[in-house]
Amino acid sequence: MINWLILLIKQFIDIIKYLLVADALFDLEYDKNKKLKEILALSIIIILVYLVLFEHIVDIWVDLNVVICFISLIILFRNNNIKTLKILIVSIIITTIIEQFVDLFIEYKIIEVSEIKFLLSNCLRFFVIVVIYILSKIIIMLYNKYNFNKFSSYIYMNIIFSFSATIFPLIIAQTYDNKIKYQLSVIIKIVAITNIIISIISIVLFIKNKNEKDKYYLENIVKDETLKLQEDYYQKLIDNYASLRNFKHDIKAHYHVLYKLLENDKHDDAKEYLENIFEKISLVDVYNTNNLYISSILNSFDQTFKDNQINFDFSYNVNSVINMDNMDICSLFYNLVINAIEANLKLSNDRYIILNVVNIKNNLLIKISNPINDIKEIEYIQERKSSKMDVENHGIGLQKINEIVARYNGKNEYKVEDNCLINQIVLLNVLEF
Repeated sequence: MINWLILLIKQFIDIIKYLLVADALFDLEYDKNKKLKEILALSIIIILVYLVLFEHIVDIWVDLNVVICFISLIILFRNNNIKTLKILIVSIIITTIIEQFVDLFIEYKIIEVSEIKFLLSNCLRFFVIVVIYILSKIIIMLYNKYNFNKFSSYIYMNIIFSFSATIFPLIIAQTYDNKIKYQLSVIIKIVAITNIIISIISIVLFIKNKNEKDKYYLENIVKDETLKLQEDYYQKLIDNYASLRNFKHDIKAHYHVLYKLLENDKHDDAKEYLENIFEKISLVDVYNTNNLYISSILNSFDQTFKDNQINFDFSYNVNSVINMDNMDICSLFYNLVINAIEANLKLSNDRYIILNVVNIKNNLLIKISNPINDIKEIEYIQERKSSKMDVENHGIGLQKINEIVARYNGKNEYKVEDNCLINQIVLLNVLEF
């Protein structure tokens, strides 16, 4: 009975270890209530399995433990096939490496379940993984950038290979401890531990360099976008000015035609003529704000709204200077609008974008709304990812929005109401009165 109870507890501890490692590496986001229900159901099933196999549990516990852990992780990590497989493989490998390292200090035999070394080794394994989990969460909280969701596959594969190459000689030294000289065993262990330290330092530097590279890449993209938007805006101003000059030149002729139409009681023709004039005037209208960059962004999309039959409702009520980097302003509004446009293009009708920009004391409130055709859209956005297939390129916009909001100590919230995605951003202390 004692052995059965020890192995049952170990089963749950092993599953928890894998979950902690996965969450530490990938910073998983999930519905807590839903996951708790799944874990409760799995727990009941596991207990029932152990009860059924009560008499044979000591003989088969190793295989049974592996199978139950594997099935449980697939259920709990399920998302899409590729992501589930990635989380599953990496979590199992990293957990195994950590456990093998811990086992170097406490030896035990898997058949001696009730031995003190068996208990101590498993407690130490769990303790080490909990410490690693806490440290990883502290790092993510402080830097918000060291989690595997943002890394390419080759980075975490390098991490796995680095630690595997370190653990392997330690296992060899321990296994053949009685057959090799003491001095050689010590040298192997010193070299292996030194390799661990060097691997950790190199991995941190590698990640740091990659983050800096990504930062410069994003900045270059933003600069290119800003220059293009400014060029488009100035060209549109030139075109508008030319149109206004032409209209001014023709105004006397328009007045004369209207006068003659009214004089001959052709009121319908006069009305139609006026409507044509108003239509031409509307073509030279631009979105005017007290911020050149916001105006530039919105005017660059004006024709896109018309071509794609997107009703753009814009209100701007900011009575002071926005104290933000100009490129940040351009990048923020450009990505917000382009994301809303792309969401609208997935719909066949009822396309709209509502953009409200107001000041609340010295804070800037930006609220943009657009329809969505799939509730899963908000899951991708909350994970700071793109729902498009080309994630490497298209995920940049969402990432850039979050970076800018964080830079100005802001808050970025998403919610869905009546199939409408509402993105509300508050930027603190960015207005000068």
